[in-house]
This record gives sequence, C-alpha cells and structure tokens, in this order.
Amino acid sequence: MQSRYLVLTLIVCCCLVASLYNPIVHADDKLKPEDIVAKHLEAIGSQEDRASVKTRVILGTSKYVRHGTGGGTTEGRIVLASENEKYMFGMKFGVPGYDVESVGFDGKELTVGYVSPGVRSPLENLFRNNESTFKHGLLAGTLSSSWPLLAISEEKAKVKYAGLKKVDGASLHQLKYQPRKGFDLEVSLFFDSVTFHHVRTEYSRVVSANIGSGGVDSSASQRETRYKLVETFSDFKKEGNLTLPHEYRIQLQIRGNVEIHDEWTVTLKDFVFNQPIEPKDFVVDVPVKTK
Repeated sequence: MQSRYLVLTLIVCCCLVASLYNPIVHADDKLKPEDIVAKHLEAIGSQEDRASVKTRVILGTSKYVRHGTGGGTTEGRIVLASENEKYMFGMKFGVPGYDVESVGFDGKELTVGYVSPGVRSPLENLFRNNESTFKHGLLAGTLSSSWPLLAISEEKAKVKYAGLKKVDGASLHQLKYQPRKGFDLEVSLFFDSVTFHHVRTEYSRVVSANIGSGGVDSSASQRETRYKLVETFSDFKKEGNLTLPHEYRIQLQIRGNVEIHDEWTVTLKDFVFNQPIEPKDFVVDVPVKTK
C-alpha cells in the first residue's frame, strides 16, 4: 500500500513539474488580431498624436542593387508623401535607362511611372499589374498616413492572426491581411513580439504557365512565375510625437523564365508633417522627359 502511495505521489509531482515547463495555453490566452493592432498603434503614438498628423513628406537616400548577371549599384534619393489614403512613393536615380521608380494613389486611381520614356521597371510592373493590392496603402508601412491599420474597418478588410514566426532569428507576430473586395497578392504583416512595431511586409503571388498559341509543345519550356516582394523596417526613432522607422529595405524576387533579384536600401532623414500637398503630386504616370 505504501509503495502504491509513493508511486502516485511521484506521478503527481512529475505532472506538476511538466506543467511548469509546458504550460497549457487556453484560447483566451492567445493574442487576437485586434490586440496586436491596438498594441501596434500605441507603439506609433497615442491616438491623439496619430490623429494630429494630417500629411507627411519624408526624404532620404536610396541605394539600388541588382544582383546577378549585369548587376550593379546605383545611388539616389527617395521621397514619400501621403495624406489620408493618398500617397506617392518615388525614388530618383537620374541615370540613363534608370531614372525614377514611382507609384501614386490619388484616392481613386493608382498611377505608375516609368524608369525611362515608355519603359517600366520590374518593380513598377508589379505595382501596375497588382493595383488592387497597392490601392490599400500598404506600401511603405507606417511611414505613410495611408497605412490601413491606422483606420482599419471590417467593411474594407480583415486581419487574421497566423501565429508567432521566426524570421531572421527574431520572433514576430504574423497577421494575414485580407481585403473584402479581391486582392492580387497574398499579404502578410509582421510585428516585433516585444515592441509591436511593424517590421516586415511580405507580398507573394504565383502565376501558372499558360499554354501558348502553338500548343503544349511550344509551351513546354514555360515555367510558372513566382513573385515575392519584401519590405523591412528598422531603426525606430521619434519624429515629433510619432515613432517611425528610419531604415527601410525593399527586396523584389521574380523566379520563372526570367530571374530577377533587385534590392533597395533606404535611409530616411527629413520628416515634415502637416504641410499642404498638391493633389497633382499623387499622380505619377507622366512619362519621364529627357533633354
């Protein structure tokens, strides 16, 4: 009888020890999407401080790197302008064949620029071919007043919690962003598990190979095309009463019959708030003129 009592005691003790190292997670203990969004917004600034900033113009430097065959490095400047849901994103490099990368949304229409007269870059083509995604103001994250989490509503979009993920060694909360009216790209938003700053956005799309007019044989060499655009944000510091990233990185990968790996590294230096912005500044699809 005594030995049986000792065995039961050991079992209970082992169960208690195990529970300390493997705590049971109840449904109520899990973070909800709205919890992450609320903590994220507080990380930017108070509701009053966020509402006080009506327009933003942000300036900085940009370095472009094309990896692979024919690759190289080019340095230039960047400007980000936004007002409510309107935004303009432009990088100026000013070299032959690679002048400007630009996209804008005036509240109704998305417009995309040209790197040279009549020619768009792979990044600009991604914007143009997936305009329903980039009308949502996701580009440039919290640097833009059009960032959808600043005023998200169930009528426009919903976010779904996808768990804690390890990305480059960091633990990040992942939210899936799902608009109500269609989307071209799959979008995931990532937030630091301690500060709740938005530190990463991933956009992805797979386009199947199509059978051409010559039939199956002529299309045998065709491959599906995979698109992946990643934005990362770091070096969060105060600008006025808002905490915003000052380092911004963009990576574009296209894998298919054509392989592309482009990268832009941006350092943001000048932040100007509440200055008037002309409506025409949010329209960028006028072909670049060369002298």
